[in-house]
Order: sequence, then C-alpha cells, then structure tokens
Amino acid sequence: MRPGLKPSEPEPSIPKEVVEAGVEKVLENAVLPPDVEKLDVRLAKESTPVVTKPTGIVSLPMTEEEVKKEIAVNKNLVNSLAWWLALVYKQFKKMHKKITS
Repeated sequence: MRPGLKPSEPEPSIPKEVVEAGVEKVLENAVLPPDVEKLDVRLAKESTPVVTKPTGIVSLPMTEEEVKKEIAVNKNLVNSLAWWLALVYKQFKKMHKKITS
C-alpha cells in the first residue's frame, strides 16, 4: 500500500477461541482436498473468482440504424419500448467509444 493511505476498513481479527477451533486466515481462493471433491462438494459461488475479461462477441437485438429509426418514431420516453431503445442505443455509443479510443 502507498504511504499515507490506509484501508477503509481494518482487517478483522480472529478471536482466540475461534483460532483454537481451527479457523485461520486464507489469502487465496479455497482449494478442496480430493477426498472432499469425491463427495461431490463444490465451492460456494461467492468464493469462485469472477472473470473480468470479455468472453465473446456482444450481440444486440437490433442494428444501430434500426434503433435510430425507432427512436425517431418513439421520441416520448414514457413507454417501455422507448426506454429499451435508449438503452440499446447507449450500448452502441459505448462500443463506438471503445473502438475509437
């Protein structure tokens, strides 16, 4: 950690009686022993690492031209179709920004 910075939350301390019961601090992802895996025990989803890299091609329900055409017809943003079109158009704008930068 850089000098002058401190964590927003202090690291929790493990009480003595909990340590005596066998609880210990784990820094990495948990690994199940082979004999436990044979019992069909799986790690909880919360302890599974999250993939943050893109996993594939983004597929939007309409082309950009179709969205622009529908937005021109549905200018009033009070119905769900207009909100949905605005959301799809926003995704197109984000993609253009990433491509051009």
